Amino acid sequence: MKRRERMGAPDASHRPTRRNPAPAPAEGSYEPYTPPKPAATRLLSADDLAERWSVPKGHVYRLTRSGSLPTVRLGRYYRYAPEAIEAFERSGGAASDA
Repeated sequence: MKRRERMGAPDASHRPTRRNPAPAPAEGSYEPYTPPKPAATRLLSADDLAERWSVPKGHVYRLTRSGSLPTVRLGRYYRYAPEAIEAFERSGGAASDA
């Protein structure tokens, strides 16, 4: 018995492949391709900020604990939004209440 015979015929829920592409859409139901939206801006870590500012990572954590840096809390981890960090840098390193 050949392998294909043992596997049985593929059903309609199979994943499209190069040899067996997905069925063409029904007439009149075609939607043009729209590229995916870009992912949200990547959050920065304390390592990223320490490297960006040429300071020890402990200094970034010290600023975080004091509330000077705007943070995003992910469980027990702190991350930093690039837009908020840029605003922090533009303000000369002063914490903003915005």
